[in-house]
Amino acid sequence: MSKQARKSRGPSVVESEIPRLTPQEIFEGYERHLYSVEDAKTLMQMPRSTFMRHLKNWRETGRLPSHTGQGNRVPANKLDPQIRARIIEFATGKYEGFQATLLHKYLLIEGIEVSVETVRRILTTLRPEETPKERRSTAHKLRRRRSSVGELIQIDGSPHPWFEGTGDDNSYALLIFVDDATSRIMVAGFYPTETSEGYLQLLNKYIEKYGIPWALYSDRHSIFAPVNPSKSGKSEETQFQRVCRELGVTGIRANSPEAKGRVERTFSTLQGRWPKEFRVLGIRNMAEANSRMPELLASYNQEFAIAPADSKDSHAPLLEETKERIEQIFARWHTRMISRNLTVSYGSK
Repeated sequence: MSKQARKSRGPSVVESEIPRLTPQEIFEGYERHLYSVEDAKTLMQMPRSTFMRHLKNWRETGRLPSHTGQGNRVPANKLDPQIRARIIEFATGKYEGFQATLLHKYLLIEGIEVSVETVRRILTTLRPEETPKERRSTAHKLRRRRSSVGELIQIDGSPHPWFEGTGDDNSYALLIFVDDATSRIMVAGFYPTETSEGYLQLLNKYIEKYGIPWALYSDRHSIFAPVNPSKSGKSEETQFQRVCRELGVTGIRANSPEAKGRVERTFSTLQGRWPKEFRVLGIRNMAEANSRMPELLASYNQEFAIAPADSKDSHAPLLEETKERIEQIFARWHTRMISRNLTVSYGSK
């Protein structure tokens, strides 16, 4: 059959009436002489030479072109305008200020199922000034995670206006214990400031719930080690150090924030999320946040915690003799000299 005869077969296709056909259907229609070359290239919306090249490739390999130029076809994954409008309504109203991942989480609760990237693209159009810019940062060698739960617990505190936007713009300290193997927040609590009492309360709660960890990894705050050790050479220790010694917990102090990157990244995430979530959840102050801490930690850990490399639990059990002394261990100890008249002074008294 001549090319001219083949070209004349099939119905004429008007560009304004292009049917919604897939490349596969167009190629098969051409092979069955339903379309001429002119009709087929018009359906594919590409030059004749490009159509013939794709046709040859399809005949030889079965591969279809990834792009056909059918600009008038509505993409199958195009977001419904009504859904887009609802997302914008939430992003500028109830969930104003939420970043893409957090907004995506709450959109699912609202019954809107879209991808995080879709949410991010919409937010970029709404808040172009918040588009993240490329930053140069110093590269740090990653420290390998501990293999099991309880081997190493990173502890730290972060003062921040956690209840900003709820009527309380003051800064409070959030203290957290993060498992190194899983990035799981084991215990946490809000306190007016970062103090040894707060850390000891959380440590007490921790060992009652999980057992005794092998080591605690902290910064060089005076809570965890004396700032100016005695020049006399006598051994000095803070209240926190003493409790750890009594429990048999090793204290490790980091030399830089980067050394305890997991707990630092946890705070970065929480500072970006919790103040906004508190507004939605109706949490207005420190007491309400502490009362709902189990719920908050469960939500965070479900999203961010990972499985440990080793499934064994490295916590040491709390022995009966230790349980009997637990109040004494966590009490504040002070050393005083007995005077000649058998009295001691404390607090200028």
